[in-house]
Amino acid sequence: MSSTIEVTQEELRTLVDDLVEEKLIAMFGDPEDELEIRDDLKERLLRQRKEMQDGKNSHSFEDVMAKLGLE
Repeated sequence: MSSTIEVTQEELRTLVDDLVEEKLIAMFGDPEDELEIRDDLKERLLRQRKEMQDGKNSHSFEDVMAKLGLE
């Protein structure tokens, strides 16, 4: 079952921020636990950062909004 809701850009930004934070906590655990980042995860993050800097696999907020028909 799918549903559609209307949200403002600010609400969407907040939702995305919250989801990213949840995912980071799931991947890294509670930041206060002082866990070390696994080498494979560190390599993946560094590779993704380089791809973003090189313009690969990145989408602007405006592009995402347009693709979702939320402009």
